[in-house]
Amino acid sequence: MFAAMSFYLGWSPEVAKATTYGLFQNDQNWSVVAKNLQLCTNGGYIRLPQNVAAIRSDGSVNDANNILGASEAHELGCKIALTVANIECLGSHGTAISCPPSDIKSYTTRITQVVKDINPAVVNVENEVTADNLYGTGKFYRWNYSHGSAPAQVAAATSADYIAQLSLSIRALVNSCSVSLNGCIVTTDGIGKGALNIAFWQSLYSSQTCPPGGGPGVADEFAALALVPPLSPVNLTSDIPTCANPNYTPFTKYPVENIKLLLAMDLLHGYKSAGVNVLNLHFYWYLNKPLYIKAISEWAASVSGINVLASNEMGEILTTPAQLPPYQSDTLKRMLESAYFEKFNFVLWYSTPHSNIVTLGDPISGALTPAGITYKTFLSNH
Repeated sequence: MFAAMSFYLGWSPEVAKATTYGLFQNDQNWSVVAKNLQLCTNGGYIRLPQNVAAIRSDGSVNDANNILGASEAHELGCKIALTVANIECLGSHGTAISCPPSDIKSYTTRITQVVKDINPAVVNVENEVTADNLYGTGKFYRWNYSHGSAPAQVAAATSADYIAQLSLSIRALVNSCSVSLNGCIVTTDGIGKGALNIAFWQSLYSSQTCPPGGGPGVADEFAALALVPPLSPVNLTSDIPTCANPNYTPFTKYPVENIKLLLAMDLLHGYKSAGVNVLNLHFYWYLNKPLYIKAISEWAASVSGINVLASNEMGEILTTPAQLPPYQSDTLKRMLESAYFEKFNFVLWYSTPHSNIVTLGDPISGALTPAGITYKTFLSNH
């Protein structure tokens, strides 16, 4: 067994061509949980740790643990969903962070070798380009501030950087995936929940009709659920225009959120030009609230022009620790159903016992939690 690491598990029915409802758990029992969920016996996916298959500035590819994990996953009958990252830059806090490759030839050689070594069914190029760099995370993709600090300029420069890298990656991997591996999907980073929710809010607000007698509009109602913690790092409902305050300039207090909005839109408009044919979106929601997966998915497909949807990160967030145990929510099931009926190509369910995320397996024994039992039941019925 290898050292503790992050992973995703999932299952993919032939009819829906996907829907890997996955698991992410920071412990050594992922294979036990996978067996308990019977994921691999159904041809399910396992997403390996996103920061291990990293291409580094010295030319090395630190994928030894990934290869070990992939071997075990393949032995269990699972397929691999792999994230590759070009780690050669520093983030806002001096930590290693991914960014466009400085040496194209070296980059294409190395990612091709990683894919051949690990033999994945899905390759995601980078992780959450839209993740903020200013709230203390700074661990995914470095935003491009070289052309000025205005939100539109930062978003445009960053999206151009990433779309170029994505296009390069797809061209480099097409032969490895189609010839050596009998076919695999090469797709995007996944638009993070914060940026995705802000962009969808903007689409609702642009056509919002406020009730004649007062009260919130549809955009206001969505913002009250999606633009507040724990789905947002800060409460944004006082930093956006509403029916009650229609003349407010959005994101005056938190301009970084405007960058997220513009970056998400630039990426959605640019993915197809890079050769993407499966749109990857990250979804999180919390207990027993109305879902927006169908509406957001259809809106994103319309904006991007990409009709095949997927998510390599979907999860349920607890608003307070007291909510678990016991697990008394139907949110997990409703999220899975939404993805299934929207015919997602794959969905990986995110789960960890070390945060406010609903976990499917016990971190010590690997036994299924109540949420894990709900997950397993759903799989057996679909």
